[in-house]
Amino acid sequence: MLAELSELLVRHLQDGHRVRLDGIGLLKLEIESDKVDRAEEFDLQKNIRNYRIHLLPESREGYQALYEGIQLEPAVK
Repeated sequence: MLAELSELLVRHLQDGHRVRLDGIGLLKLEIESDKVDRAEEFDLQKNIRNYRIHLLPESREGYQALYEGIQLEPAVK
């Protein structure tokens, strides 16, 4: 079931869709690129710098369950 979910998730993100996972939040694929002055100057190979998944945690009335119980501790050197 998880393998099928993974394939479905990847397909929808690659098609430019946002994917909402109940209890977790909204996932979307973001592309980072260099700015150009005119659209005709844009080159996919040259101007695309990075891809990443952006998670917007589910929020109900300002409460985000995803962050509940997180405790921060100083890193050990």
